[in-house]
Amino acid sequence: LHIEQNGIGMQLAEDARKKWGKHRVGEITQTMQLKQSVVPSIKIALQAGTLRLADHKDLLAAFGSIKRIVTTAGNVTFTAPRLKNANGGTLHADPFWATAHMWEASKATTKIIGAVYLC
Repeated sequence: LHIEQNGIGMQLAEDARKKWGKHRVGEITQTMQLKQSVVPSIKIALQAGTLRLADHKDLLAAFGSIKRIVTTAGNVTFTAPRLKNANGGTLHADPFWATAHMWEASKATTKIIGAVYLC
């Protein structure tokens, strides 16, 4: 299990480590460096057909919302607008980042089942 520990995920990650142990719960810290590595990796996997997406409205909207921006200083960053989900709530590319983290974690192990995101 890998949990993004930024923001509200910090307490969730800590509780999960206490319950299941550090050997079962990995931490992900969402940094710009991680994003710059993950986004191209996902794009390549989708283009190569090694990663396929379910036909799910929120998932596809999240993937389509990621935009690459080059700042005036020449730095690359990624942004995504808040979106309405199928239930009328909002999401902020959460399904994309959950899938991206799952994809990256799958490179280190062979027992990846899927991705879960909490909104």
